[in-house]
Amino acid sequence: MDNTYDCNTNTFNNPSTLMAHSFNYVESTLNYMGNYAPFYATPDSAGIDLKASKGVIMNPHERVKIPLGIRVAIPKGHVGLLIGRSSMGAKGIAVSNAVGVIDADYRGEIMALLTNTNNHTVTIMEGDRVAQLLIMPIAQPKIVCVDSLDATTRGEGGFGSTGG
Repeated sequence: MDNTYDCNTNTFNNPSTLMAHSFNYVESTLNYMGNYAPFYATPDSAGIDLKASKGVIMNPHERVKIPLGIRVAIPKGHVGLLIGRSSMGAKGIAVSNAVGVIDADYRGEIMALLTNTNNHTVTIMEGDRVAQLLIMPIAQPKIVCVDSLDATTRGEGGFGSTGG
């Protein structure tokens, strides 16, 4: 029997075949300093919207550091991931390195490195929402040099080795 989810009753039709997953919700605080308060656009938003603290004209295919006018204290044991907003992507503006990593011990101003992928100039206005910040828990495993790694079915299969 398939596992199908019924959104009206919030149940699966065959729960016995589901693997149990448990997620511990940890309430935490993101302390910030600056004039451009980060905010959640909706109560269930995963990303915290961040605004440009100054206007910038981006030439075609230009990469520009956009100051966001805030400093944050990422909670210990977490990382801040600076990612693009879909509305910016639709306008041809992308986070240059796909994801910016903000470590828990960084206290400098947050900047977004953005690229204009268009063949025309784009203007970013002061106060425009240009990126979003995800706060995610991290693991910091012990790093050990070994003589060999455990064997797997995949082995050394790289790009495209698991299918299309």
